[in-house]
Amino acid sequence: MLSLQELGIVFLGGLLGSTHCIGMCGPYVLMCLAAPGLGGAPRPLAFALFTGARLSVYAGLGALAGQAGGSIAGSAGTAAAWVPS
Repeated sequence: MLSLQELGIVFLGGLLGSTHCIGMCGPYVLMCLAAPGLGGAPRPLAFALFTGARLSVYAGLGALAGQAGGSIAGSAGTAAAWVPS
């Protein structure tokens, strides 16, 4: 059985992971519902715009994560500082 602390960690992980669905999957579902026929395939231009925006957000977040990692690694001096001996 999981301890209360472990349950809290699992809950927090699920909560943080749900932001992906809200931000990335939610707009796609709304776009599909807004298509002609209510639930039909999205229009090609709308799909292309959505996909381009989604990829841009992923690239931007990846760049931010890379910058943060570079800053952390740069302040540590070398990668060996992160490896336990």
